[in-house]
Amino acid sequence: MITRLFSRGPATVVLEPYRLAREDAQYTVRVPLTDFPRIAEALGPAGAGGMVAVDAHFFRDEQGRPCVEGAVRLEGRQRCANCEREEALALEVRVDLVVLRDEAAQAQYAGHRDPITLDGKKVPLADVFEDDLLLALPERPCAAQVEPCPHAEALWALASQQVPEREAPKKRENPFAALAQLKTGELPPE
Repeated sequence: MITRLFSRGPATVVLEPYRLAREDAQYTVRVPLTDFPRIAEALGPAGAGGMVAVDAHFFRDEQGRPCVEGAVRLEGRQRCANCEREEALALEVRVDLVVLRDEAAQAQYAGHRDPITLDGKKVPLADVFEDDLLLALPERPCAAQVEPCPHAEALWALASQQVPEREAPKKRENPFAALAQLKTGELPPE
């Protein structure tokens, strides 16, 4: 078994899943959240400075297909979609993937692993692991164990205090009233 530990350099980390599976490699890397652009976009400014750690084992299954098993961890901050507070986010996702050559092979695959297709032999780290993290992102990190959001009531109370009273709408004159009066033979007041 080959173990690789990559430190983050200036370029985006690129994987060679076919080669790593052929070598039965253990792969460990820690990268900034910016290497996962869709997650960075989902977290917005709250996620700035977050990190993603991947610890995965690449191997071949009984049919010789490249497979990946391991864990992906996300550490950062996320804004709650309900109360808009920033909360710490520590998320760990288990992955169990099989790399298939095309969509047709993916449609025919009936195994227990999650199938993925990749474009080319070298792919960015995010292409392999980002979807699993996206699916696990909570909408409300402050309410992970509690329903509903524990901060929402205070936010709603504050918002209702700040809403100004509406004035009664002024009665608008109907622009077609003059036409209606002409039709009925009444003359409009002058």
